[in-house]
Amino acid sequence: MRKGFATILIVGLIFAVFVLAGALYYVSNPSRFNKPLAFPVASPSPTVSPDAPAALKDAVRAGRVDAWVVNTLLTKGQVEAQLEFDTSTVDNEAKSIMNAKGLTINDRVILDFEANGYKKIFDEVMTGTGNDVTVLDYYDYLGAHLRFNNINGLIKVLGNLKVSRIMGPPPLVSPT
Repeated sequence: MRKGFATILIVGLIFAVFVLAGALYYVSNPSRFNKPLAFPVASPSPTVSPDAPAALKDAVRAGRVDAWVVNTLLTKGQVEAQLEFDTSTVDNEAKSIMNAKGLTINDRVILDFEANGYKKIFDEVMTGTGNDVTVLDYYDYLGAHLRFNNINGLIKVLGNLKVSRIMGPPPLVSPT
């Protein structure tokens, strides 16, 4: 019993020394930890610009598009964003097929069914957008990365009820 206690005490002391050494290093070299990030820090806008069309203000209030996306599009003329669409109909059909087959996890047939269903939804959402929206990347199960080239593209995409949400980049927090 004493030997075990001594081992725990020694390990604890070694850990404490490392923690204290790290803290002292940080305190003695604060400028080393205050360097600018190698990537831009996005600060999401909590409110939408008053210049935004009413349809976009409503979409922001409903949580279907981030205010940052609308504001950036209005100020810069284009914006890149992530598209999420409502996959509930495909998901429910896939679950029905799984239940009928007696499966508890997806097999290749189910995964292909879901991927095809999601692609059909995406194609429907993108129908009629023309040059107003550029597809930068499509993800089989996660939506798409789009560039909205003008305000009309954003309004057209949001006009489809299968669009759940259009998001800007995740807010990045500076380590300082």
